[in-house]
Amino acid sequence: MNQPPPSVALPTTFQPWPLPSPVLRMGRGLDPEEVSLEQVKRYAGDKAWVWPSRLILFFCDLHADTDAFLLSLVASGGVERTGPGDRDYRLTERGRHACFIIGGDCFDKGPENLRLLHCLRYLLQLGADVTLLAGNHDLRTYLGIAYAGRRETRLQHLFVRMGKKAMPLFREIRDAARRAGESDAELLPDEEVRRRLFPDDDWYREFEVSAGRLIPPIKLEKEVRRIREKSQELEGTCRGLGFSLGELYASVERARRLFLDPDGDFAWYFERMTLARREGSFLFVHAGVDDTLASLLSRQGVDALNAWYHRLFDEDLFELYHGPVGNAFRTKYRNIDYPLTERGVSDLHGAGIYAIVHGHRNILHGQRLTLRAGVLNFECDASVDRNTRTLEGLAGPGGAVVAFLPSGRVRAISTDYPFIKDFDPARVFQFTSLMSREDPRPMSATPEEALAPTDVNGLDDDDDDADDAGGKAKDKAKGKAKIKFSSTMQRGEAVAYFSALVDGLRHGRLQFRHGEESVALEPSERVTIEVKATRKGDKERVSFELEWKRATRESFEVGG
Repeated sequence: MNQPPPSVALPTTFQPWPLPSPVLRMGRGLDPEEVSLEQVKRYAGDKAWVWPSRLILFFCDLHADTDAFLLSLVASGGVERTGPGDRDYRLTERGRHACFIIGGDCFDKGPENLRLLHCLRYLLQLGADVTLLAGNHDLRTYLGIAYAGRRETRLQHLFVRMGKKAMPLFREIRDAARRAGESDAELLPDEEVRRRLFPDDDWYREFEVSAGRLIPPIKLEKEVRRIREKSQELEGTCRGLGFSLGELYASVERARRLFLDPDGDFAWYFERMTLARREGSFLFVHAGVDDTLASLLSRQGVDALNAWYHRLFDEDLFELYHGPVGNAFRTKYRNIDYPLTERGVSDLHGAGIYAIVHGHRNILHGQRLTLRAGVLNFECDASVDRNTRTLEGLAGPGGAVVAFLPSGRVRAISTDYPFIKDFDPARVFQFTSLMSREDPRPMSATPEEALAPTDVNGLDDDDDDADDAGGKAKDKAKGKAKIKFSSTMQRGEAVAYFSALVDGLRHGRLQFRHGEESVALEPSERVTIEVKATRKGDKERVSFELEWKRATRESFEVGG
C-alpha cells in the first residue's frame, strides 16, 4: 500500500535542552520527569565526554506505522521526498554520510508491519548505513513465530506471549497471500489449533518450577498471570479482526517461511538485528542496562555484549528474552527488572559511557532527558505510531528523530513539541572531545533546514562569560588557540578516552571544547611524538606530546 505522507508542519524554532529550572517549572505540556540544566551540569561534572564521530540519526518505536517512519525520515534531513509512494524518496548528501539507527520495536500495535519492513528495506537498498537494534516487541514476535507449536514447558507459552497486538501481523500475512493468489490448505479446526498453540493446564504449574532459575519470583508470578489473560484475549482478537483460529495457524506457518527461512522475504530483518551500538560516550540500546551488562561493557566492550546477544539468539531465545541480555530491550528500572545499582553505574562510567540513548518508554511531549539510576538518559520514544496516539489522545500524525551532529550538538524533533530541542554541550559539559571522521560542519536538514545552526528562542541560562573576549580575539587573529582540561577518572575511563583519541588521530580530525572555547586540529601524515615516563616515591607519570605542522589553510577554530 502506497499513501502520501500527511502534510505536517515540523518545528523550526530552537529551544535550549535541557531547560533551566525556572522555565522547566512553567507552562503546560512540560514533562515532570524532565531533568533540569542544573541537574545535568552536576552530573556531567568533570567527565571527559567524547562526541560521536559521525552524524547519527536515531529513530525508535515505529510500531508498524510506515507514515510515521517516512515523516521521521524527512524530519531528519537524511532523505528527501520525490513523490507520494513509499519508495518515492532518496538520500540527501547528509543521509549518504549518516548512520541511521533504528532503535527497536518495528513490530506490533500498528496495522502495517510488512509495509514498514518493505519501506525499511528500500532505505537499505539506497545504500544507507542502517543499524537495527533489538526491541522487546521485535524479539517477542520472533519468539512467537519460532516457537509456535513447541510443547516444552519453557517454550509452549511463547506464541500466546506475543499478545493481541501481534495479531494484525498475521492478518496482514493472510491478506497478502490472498492478493498473491495463494490458497490455504485444509484449515485445522479450532480445538486442534488451541492444542498446538496455547499452553495446556499443566503448564501453569510446571512453568514456575522450570523458569524459576532465570526469572525473579515477583516477575514470574506476573508472567504466569499475563499468559492466562493473553490466552483468553487471543480468540476474541482474532474474531474481531475477521479470521478464524485455523486461518491464524495457516498465517503462522507462512510467517515461518517469511521470517525464518534463509530465503524468506523478511529473513534479513532479524539477521541484521543487534543489541547495542556505542558512539563516543553514548550507548544506544532499546531500553537500558543492568549491573551484569554494565560489568561486561566495562571489561570487554560493546562487541562482547553483542556477541552474547547473537549467541543466545542462535542457541537459547528463552534465556535471551528473560535473562540479563533481555534487560537491554525490556527494562524500565522497575523492581521486577534486573537492577542497575551504583556498582553498575561505576562500571558504565569506567567504560567511558556516560549517557544511554533509548526508546521503550512512550512520551507524549517529544523526547526528554532524565537521570535514571544515576545515568543520563536521552529518552526518544515520542509515541509516533497512530494507535498509541489514538489511545493517548495525541492529535495528527506522529514523527520524531534525534540527531547527533558530528559538530557537537543534539537536535530532537517531534510533531508533539513546538520547538526543536537543542542540546549544546558547551552549556552543559566542562570538556568535550570530537574525534570526527568527516567535515564537522553542522547538518542542514529539510524542511526549511530544520536542523541548521541558529540562535535559540531566548531561553538562555546567562552563564556566558565574556570578560577576556578581547584577548581571545587577538589570539585568534594571530592563529593561536589553547585549552586545558584536567580530570581524575577510573583507569577504564582513561582507556576509553585515549582509544577515542587514537581513532581521531587515525582519521585526521581532533576537536576539543572547554565551555565555549574550541580548538580543532588536523594531524598531518608526519607526526613527532615524545614520551616521558617518571616515578618518584608513590607517584608515577607518563606524558605524551604529539606535534605536527599544520596545513597553510586554517585548521583550528575558537568559540562555538
